[in-house]
Amino acid sequence: MKIKTKKGFTLIELLVVISIIALLLSILMPALTKVKDQARSAVCKSNLKQWGLCFSMYLADNNEKFTIVYGGTWASYFGWIERTEPYYEDEDLFTCPSAKKYDLTNDPALTMKNGQTNEAWWYGKSAGTFDPDNVGSYGMNYWVQSITATPEYGDKSYYFERSTSSTGAPLSQVPLFADCMWIGGYPGAPTANANPPSSQENDPGTWETQMNRFAMKRHNKGINNVFLDQSVRGVDIKELWELKWHRVYDTRNYYTEPTFSWPNWMN
Repeated sequence: MKIKTKKGFTLIELLVVISIIALLLSILMPALTKVKDQARSAVCKSNLKQWGLCFSMYLADNNEKFTIVYGGTWASYFGWIERTEPYYEDEDLFTCPSAKKYDLTNDPALTMKNGQTNEAWWYGKSAGTFDPDNVGSYGMNYWVQSITATPEYGDKSYYFERSTSSTGAPLSQVPLFADCMWIGGYPGAPTANANPPSSQENDPGTWETQMNRFAMKRHNKGINNVFLDQSVRGVDIKELWELKWHRVYDTRNYYTEPTFSWPNWMN
């Protein structure tokens, strides 16, 4: 009488199978990560497209004049949020899915949040106050606004007050809204030192480094942006210095010269 023995894998065979699985995972993981990044970027672009529509509807209801975001007081910097409120319902539109969420537990003093690379910002109605719902990771190009008082930077000739303003460049080159470390900024301000940040960790909170609020690699090599023509696309970080941020901004400047040396982290 023959005794039947159960067949199974030998130790060597098991090790070979495990090695093959590990190899496949090492090959697939980067691809899966890339797919996830692309998916988050697609959601971000969808958010920005909807913000472009919000501003478009605001223009239609306000004689084609942009929102008033004149600086000088705490609340005025957040004016675009309140003025576009009738045109959106989903507050998730404020935050890019690739942005690191703001952690209140690590900020008991309610220090104003900005300049931490990829993290979201928060704002309150006045300094030192906080509303947990007011969190986001997009910012407005503050040169796109109607002026009702003496501008904080430049003069009225710098600003795109109306959707029909002469730009000196295609509307597809004028940024309206984008991934940002803060609620908005004046890139290329006439009195600003617009040198690229030496690292992605630079605090862009000072008025001398307005462009740096947008200069980060949130999506691969740059950020996502919606322009005045309502188009949405990704912008390489170095291309930021080539966009028409305000009406007299020179898109062919010192930073666009072939000989300019960019910081290593931007290459």
